[in-house]
Amino acid sequence: MNFKSIISPNKITFFRIILSFIILFIFFLEDFWNLSLFLILVWVLITFNEVTDIIDGYVARKYGLVSNVGKILDPYADVLQHLAYFVFFFYKGITPYYFFVIFIYREISVGVVRNLIIQFNIVQQAKFLGKLKSLFYAIATFFSLFLYSLDKLKISIFVENFISSILNLDFNFSFCVGMIYFISAFLTIISLIEYIIVFLDLIKYEK
Repeated sequence: MNFKSIISPNKITFFRIILSFIILFIFFLEDFWNLSLFLILVWVLITFNEVTDIIDGYVARKYGLVSNVGKILDPYADVLQHLAYFVFFFYKGITPYYFFVIFIYREISVGVVRNLIIQFNIVQQAKFLGKLKSLFYAIATFFSLFLYSLDKLKISIFVENFISSILNLDFNFSFCVGMIYFISAFLTIISLIEYIIVFLDLIKYEK
């Protein structure tokens, strides 16, 4: 059996989309699980989902399987993946309201712009700022999950005091998570502007 056909990037991308919905479903059933089992499960699934995001791109480049379908699907998989996380963390009061609004607005706007760019028979791949934004989405996800886990285990104050004693300063984990979301929001806006500039350049070129 052909190895490439078994682990094609598009199959991995589809799997990421399905897994994102499964994770969101599991999140909202948190009270029906044993706490330890629940936290282990979501940590494993989210980590696995983030890793597969790296794997599908690696497989596509290594085996020459980069396709227009993949270029279109991968960004939508990224959006659905992080939307699933941020919806839950927003519900739990971890993801800030302003970030959630910017995130939704950016992804809808980029989706529209991306579809307009396709009209020029061009499939726009993620640029550097878009990739950096996605990296901070992942960082925000894991920091939010860590904060959520500490709260569920009721050890957040203990951990903050422990880190404060090591660093010899008043450490606040919620503040750190908030700063990560602030940087993510900034990159979200900048990457949207980058997309719009690309689209405007295409229009100018066509004229």
